[in-house]
Amino acid sequence: FRYSVLCQDETPFTSEAEVFAFAKSADVSDLVIEYGSLSTLTGIFDVCTRWDLPASSSIENEPVISGAPTLIVTGAYDPITPTSYGDVAMATLPNATLVESGIAGHDPLSTSGDCGVNVMHSFLINPAAVLDTTCLTDVRPDFSPE
Repeated sequence: FRYSVLCQDETPFTSEAEVFAFAKSADVSDLVIEYGSLSTLTGIFDVCTRWDLPASSSIENEPVISGAPTLIVTGAYDPITPTSYGDVAMATLPNATLVESGIAGHDPLSTSGDCGVNVMHSFLINPAAVLDTTCLTDVRPDFSPE
């Protein structure tokens, strides 16, 4: 599934050279570029060549523009979708509610136990209501072995 999404929706719209150029412009360390996670990331281009899927329509890389009530949730420790992506999404979703969890990683609603489920449920019941998200700042990691 992962390769199908990446190889249809992402890699056709960029190149390995563009990824490296962006890393250089962002002052990413040469060691990271050459031997670290960036070299692993760019390996996806080789995988996608072998995966041999057609590219999605270029509209897939355009921002969604909608007046529908939308819940956008970000986690401060998300290595995949940084919190800044929430701000970008808000620009074209005028009826969106942005919830930022300062203690969560990727998929903060489902990893925050009942708290995240309750926030999502509250939004679905009444998208116009102000959400009580204080529980997202009170959640502590559960390190129990069970």
